[in-house]
Amino acid sequence: MLLNKGGGNTSSFTFSVRLRFMKTDLIRFISHLDFTRSILRAMARADVPFIYSQGYSPRPKISFGPPLTLGWESETEMMEIELAGKNDWKDLSQRINENLPKGLLLSEVVFVSKKGLLNKEIKYIAYSLGLPKDFDLKLIEEKLNTKFAGKGIEMLKDESRSGNDLTKSYFILKVEVSVKMKDVINEISESSGRFYIFVKRLAFYNKDGNRI
Repeated sequence: MLLNKGGGNTSSFTFSVRLRFMKTDLIRFISHLDFTRSILRAMARADVPFIYSQGYSPRPKISFGPPLTLGWESETEMMEIELAGKNDWKDLSQRINENLPKGLLLSEVVFVSKKGLLNKEIKYIAYSLGLPKDFDLKLIEEKLNTKFAGKGIEMLKDESRSGNDLTKSYFILKVEVSVKMKDVINEISESSGRFYIFVKRLAFYNKDGNRI
């Protein structure tokens, strides 16, 4: 991994930001570990001013959101990072994107006042699902409500996408972060004749239902 420590940052001005990445195309088939390595490599090449931990083996002070299942796309892969100095984030974002592999894109930078709370704030995750046109939505909803009772699973048809696809209907599925999404997909797959299910992560939400 290319991380230029350069003796560490000595700036007295430090801050935390959350970065939102999109993960599409063939890059969805890389592991979460390779995903994090790709991002850190791009940030190092862009001269992002990391703040490092203390000790024998200093590392950038970063945290990532929940890992994404191999093969799924995402509009909202998030990381939180502590940085030093005052920076032009428009310029930094451009340099980071220039060093990311095809299929990865830094889409948003948000400054945060309290650091280290990303994973503690995430309560729900929303996904887009592409299912066969003729599948039985009512049957699947009944099975999900039975197996995952009390887990706050919601499933709504995405009319904006479904009308443009002749083979699939698209739905937005919102689940609690504690629910294993692979178990949900397996249940839907069994109920719909084990067809391939397109999955894309759309957003994270806090306990009040606000998008993170």
